[in-house]
Amino acid sequence: MSELTLDSDTVIETARRIAARPLCNHCLGRQFAQVEHGYTNRERGERLRVTLGRPAVQLADCWLCEGLMDDIELYSELVLEQFKPYEYETFGVGSRIDEDIERREAQLERVTGQGEPMKREINREVGKIVEGQTGKQVDFGKPDVTAIIDTRFNHVELDIRPLFIYGRYRKLERGIPQTKWYCRKCHGAGCDYCNGQGKLYETSVEELVAHEVMAATQGTDEAFHGAGREDIDVRMLGSGRPFILEVKEPRRRHLDLEQIERDINSFAD
Repeated sequence: MSELTLDSDTVIETARRIAARPLCNHCLGRQFAQVEHGYTNRERGERLRVTLGRPAVQLADCWLCEGLMDDIELYSELVLEQFKPYEYETFGVGSRIDEDIERREAQLERVTGQGEPMKREINREVGKIVEGQTGKQVDFGKPDVTAIIDTRFNHVELDIRPLFIYGRYRKLERGIPQTKWYCRKCHGAGCDYCNGQGKLYETSVEELVAHEVMAATQGTDEAFHGAGREDIDVRMLGSGRPFILEVKEPRRRHLDLEQIERDINSFAD
């Protein structure tokens, strides 16, 4: 229906059919989201309602969203609060809605044959507010942090993109494994076999590198990816072995890597 206008007979007749149920302007206009660009869904709904001569429907009385579209500001505040502890340049927004609402939405889609999902409008409108409040950018690819809004419980979950730090290490001393060797008997819990340490060796290249990085990033966990394995009883000299340290759920992304390098070498002296 992208070539139609809001004043076309086809659009007006379809709007008349679905407006037999009480729909707020957001939900009425959303069914024609591809008709005449340059309008918000609410503005489309207002224009169609005037054309149809139908009275305004309060958001709380909407047959489709049951007032959900009145909570955009609330969802935005919840997202902003969850974002506060984290450094990020880009973000994304996703949402979950009640299954009953999705079923009603599907009923309207069978009549209109098109329209925009309610979740997409929620994500977009919340994204606009968060962009305006933070100056950060929405990213639909791989954002630093993504907020998932559960509209059923007014709850927000975060999906934090890992941070990957590349480097090279030289191992000047024998007897240090590349990665942590958890105890084969207790698997890290601590037992008599490993003297309560939970691991078979006191330290590793992974731990020596990760100690300072985790302090700087405030991540929740890490994973060490070395370019190949090496025996514990060998040294790594020359230009060193490449590695990537993956930091999970980092709170800090703006790092002074040169300072961290100095801190690692001091800690692992």
